[in-house]
Amino acid sequence: MTTVDAKLSSLLMVSLVSGIRVGVQLPEVEREVRWPEYVAMAQAAEAVGFDSMWAGDHLIYRDAGQPERGPWEAWTLLSAL
Repeated sequence: MTTVDAKLSSLLMVSLVSGIRVGVQLPEVEREVRWPEYVAMAQAAEAVGFDSMWAGDHLIYRDAGQPERGPWEAWTLLSAL
């Protein structure tokens, strides 16, 4: 088990004992993510016990020196997952 796995496991155990629910934020701005990778992330999050997945609802990003781009639409992405 890696350090990250151990920390996630501890966090999820605390959430089970205390009733705190823990979710995971899906990437949207950091880099372009394709559908198969979103599916893999969702399956991994479910497998380790996260309670929810979150997605940003921005429709377009404008970064200096980068072309404008639009991420996956949040409600469609989450309902598909």
